[in-house]
Amino acid sequence: MKTRRRRQSVSSARFRPRKPNSDVLARLIEFAERGMPKQSSALRLLSDIMLCSGDAVSLGDAHHDLLQWLPVQVEGFRRQLRRVLRELVAMRASADDDRGQQMPQGVVLERLAFVPVAGIDSVALTVEASARDTLWFQILDLLRRRGLHRVITCPGCSRLLVKNGRREYCSDRCQARVFMRRRRAEGQA
Repeated sequence: MKTRRRRQSVSSARFRPRKPNSDVLARLIEFAERGMPKQSSALRLLSDIMLCSGDAVSLGDAHHDLLQWLPVQVEGFRRQLRRVLRELVAMRASADDDRGQQMPQGVVLERLAFVPVAGIDSVALTVEASARDTLWFQILDLLRRRGLHRVITCPGCSRLLVKNGRREYCSDRCQARVFMRRRRAEGQA
């Protein structure tokens, strides 16, 4: 009897979107800014984003195709991600400053197919597309849900980071550098 219930819950769980970890956005920003030392770490992060973020469930071979990416493909995606994130943050900053807004170059997706699937107690949205397109959809959805307002630029080194609490710098070392520069500038003035 217990086995039957377990099987039912596992089969229905396929269509339930998993909740993202709270640090997925921070890990994504870190990847975009600095990259990852190992290909396997980068693919694990991108896989987590593809499978665990968003309200849509990925269908098809996108996840399998993602795991087959070459280092060149991962690096190309990282650079494009960094460019798009920086454009979005700059666009948000210019909107805050009431300056003229520039539209970002954006990302062109080749093909996305959305299909609603009825579950036990809800309807799940499924996505079928290439690995790159599915990943972009999940990243943009993650930014929409978690909030772009949390992504800021470090005043010391211009790296992107996720603001947690009162944190304004990417590291203590960067913060110390900025304060030392200010201190030296005040001493010379």
